[in-house]
Amino acid sequence: MRRMPLSPNGAIGWAGTPSACSPSRRRPARGELRHAIFEAVPTEEPPEAPPTAEPEFEAEHITYRPAGDQGFDVERLGEGVFEISGRGIEMLVGRHDTGNVEALAYLEQRLREIGVIAALRRAGFEPGDEVRIGAEAFELDPGE
Repeated sequence: MRRMPLSPNGAIGWAGTPSACSPSRRRPARGELRHAIFEAVPTEEPPEAPPTAEPEFEAEHITYRPAGDQGFDVERLGEGVFEISGRGIEMLVGRHDTGNVEALAYLEQRLREIGVIAALRRAGFEPGDEVRIGAEAFELDPGE
């Protein structure tokens, strides 16, 4: 590889030969270019947007709230019969086989975590009473 010697003005090139990139040549060229650009571009003010009464876009959001105070309602239908209504609870029960002992045990645990068992007890529920959730009806015997 051949090395280029520095010219006396500090630009790379053959000694004594001014380079096109030398600092003395660069500044005037840049200033001339800037001047030419400003002359070529018309000086217009941007058109003013007409004032609007309402903004063009307004963000919208939806807040989802569960039905009732806790997302479910407990109703006593008769002696030893309770009905629990609420979309989330009905979906939970619909996903499990209430005839399966293990599934029913899991379902009782989830109902306890959600607060359904406590709400049933406040309504007068006793272990062994019938509970109706959606289309399902089963005896619930939760332990302490």
